Amino acid sequence: MLTLRCTKKLLDKMGKPPVIQAEAGVDDWYVNLFRMGRKQCIIFTHAASLYSFVVAGVRKPDLMNIKQIFILELEFQLKRDGFPHECNINLLEKFWDIQIGKTVSRSTLGSMNDMVGCAKFLVDYQGFDAETDIARINHSINTTPFKAIGYKFPIEYFSELYKLPYSSKFDDI
Repeated sequence: MLTLRCTKKLLDKMGKPPVIQAEAGVDDWYVNLFRMGRKQCIIFTHAASLYSFVVAGVRKPDLMNIKQIFILELEFQLKRDGFPHECNINLLEKFWDIQIGKTVSRSTLGSMNDMVGCAKFLVDYQGFDAETDIARINHSINTTPFKAIGYKFPIEYFSELYKLPYSSKFDDI
């Protein structure tokens, strides 16, 4: 069972939905709400591998459907990153049962804040657009090594954890 571990800020914006009090698991994804440029965005981060993706242009009604947004955007991100379609379908079926929980790992939150800072830098100082360049922003985040996972790349570590075929070709998107 997958748990979307939402920050307090996001839970408040969602109208404080019922949350579970489960222990941390390998299928936990952390979710945070932030502003990038003039757009409200959400970042989803896999707790074990730090594989992440940003969704730009999120409105309050979208937050009520956070589970559907997660599944849809994860499917798009896996496709953008070149994972085979058959593997994506199997993984998404595994992730279909979703529950909402509170954050429990300060390390994951810290890494996620670093990713948000990287995304904001790309928009504010490198001239990326928050909506049209989202694939490039996500690619940049997932091809940056992080200390919390032993200086591995999140995309490679995610592929190892879920046994997804992935070749490390870091071409520009």
